[in-house]
Amino acid sequence: MTLKELNQAFWLQQEIAGLSRQLEEMRERASTMPHGSGPKISRTEKQAVEIVELESRLNEQKAAKADALARITEYIDSLEDAKLRYFCRLRFLKGQSWKEISYGMNYRFTDSAVRKYVMRYLPLDRE
Repeated sequence: MTLKELNQAFWLQQEIAGLSRQLEEMRERASTMPHGSGPKISRTEKQAVEIVELESRLNEQKAAKADALARITEYIDSLEDAKLRYFCRLRFLKGQSWKEISYGMNYRFTDSAVRKYVMRYLPLDRE
């Protein structure tokens, strides 16, 4: 598994958070829109369609994140080195920075040392 694949869960989470905020904003705007009448599609109806489409996209991203997390978890669980598994869980599953991992260990390792330790064991194809 490459570094790019391991980082995928973090970026999917960021994308999901952005889509969730966008969906919430759309719902708020839709609830305050006046309802029109007439044969044309109203702005409210158009907004409702956009909300449904965004919800669909959000659900797809959540499914992709679940798949990525399952693959990453399986990979991390297969690592033999306990320290490496610990660092990888914090970094790639919980999304912590190298500095946060170092701080959580009361600086027994510097953030640079933690990063180097993990990078040393990852496949060379880091894309």
